[in-house]
Amino acid sequence: MKVCECCGQQIQEELQLQKTDKEVFFDFWLGTLGQEECEKSWETKQTEAYRSAPMVMSDIEGYTSMVDGSWISSRSHHRNHLKEHRMFEVGNEKQAPKAPPKRIDDPRRTERIARAVYDKLEYGKNGKVQVRS
Repeated sequence: MKVCECCGQQIQEELQLQKTDKEVFFDFWLGTLGQEECEKSWETKQTEAYRSAPMVMSDIEGYTSMVDGSWISSRSHHRNHLKEHRMFEVGNEKQAPKAPPKRIDDPRRTERIARAVYDKLEYGKNGKVQVRS
C-alpha cells in the first residue's frame, strides 16, 4: 500500500504492464475481426507499414491563366506567375500581424468623461443623484 502525499489516503498500487503494438492491435480488432482475420491483418500491417520509396506529390496539370491567358505548366511556374502579377491564392494568404491599439493620452479625456457622466446622472443638483433618461 502506498500513501498519497496530498491527502494521506492509502492507495492500492496496480502493476501496469506495457502492451506491445501487437497486443494493442489485437485488443482493438479481435472482437470485430476474429482471431484468424486479426492475425492476417497484423501480418499485412507489418509488411506494408514501411515503404521502400519516398512519397512524392505529383505536379499540377497545366491550365490557362485568367490574368493574361498564358499557359501555366508546372507548380513552380504557377508560383512565379502569382508573384509576377502580385496575386495570391484565396485561403493561402498570410495575415499581417495586428498592431496593438494606440493609447491616446489626453489629459482632458478624464474630465470630459466625468462631465458626461455627471450630466447624465444630473449629479450635484438638489443634493441628489437623479438618472436622466
